[in-house]
Amino acid sequence: MKNQFIPLDCGEDVVLLDKDTFTVTRLREVILRQIISKWRQEICVNKTSFTNGSVGSLFHSISTGDSLIPFNEIRLNAVKECQLLKVGGKGWQKGKLNIRLFIYPNSDKINHLNLEFYPDKSIETVSHKDDTHQNIR
Repeated sequence: MKNQFIPLDCGEDVVLLDKDTFTVTRLREVILRQIISKWRQEICVNKTSFTNGSVGSLFHSISTGDSLIPFNEIRLNAVKECQLLKVGGKGWQKGKLNIRLFIYPNSDKINHLNLEFYPDKSIETVSHKDDTHQNIR
């Protein structure tokens, strides 16, 4: 992926994934709900017992025998082809959606979901073409 990206902070921007469209706010809800649902289902299927049933409680540390190694951060990352329609933008833009989930099992930090859009064409190229197109009119 290119270095330039658009952070998906505006909840009203729209993301097209295959045939499904979501506002950024709704996409965040769907992703988090799916992760929680899959995690709970896995706990039930394997009849695993956790004190609080969270991902963090399972991976807060590993044992190497007599010693424990605590994990400060767990990251899940996915990349998916998509299109983005920005509020006030000029149409759909093709690119990749980078989904990163940060889980902090041994901290008071709040778990975090980060969504970033990496356009197929660089941001500068797109804006330059738009400026040229406007000048021709």
